[in-house]
Amino acid sequence: MIELTQEQQRALEQGPHPLRLVDPKSKAVYVLLPENVVEHLQAVLGNEDFNPREAYPLLDKALAQEDANDPHLHEYQQFTRQRRQ
Repeated sequence: MIELTQEQQRALEQGPHPLRLVDPKSKAVYVLLPENVVEHLQAVLGNEDFNPREAYPLLDKALAQEDANDPHLHEYQQFTRQRRQ
C-alpha cells in the first residue's frame, strides 16, 4: 500500500472530490476514491444482472454536482482538448 504525501493529504482535505491525480510521465489521470466507494462499485458491477445503463442517471447527477464545484474544470477540459489534437 502506498501512503499519501502531505501534499496529497492537503488536497484531499481541501477538495474537490473525488481527487484527480496526474501521472507526470504518462499524463494519465487517476481518480482517488474512498475504499468504501470502490467496494460498493465492485459489488454493483460484480452483479451479473447489472446493466451499466442503469447507473447513467446517477453518474450524470454525481458528475454534474462535482463539476459545479470544481474551480479547475475549465483548465482540465482545455487540457483534454489539447491532448486530443
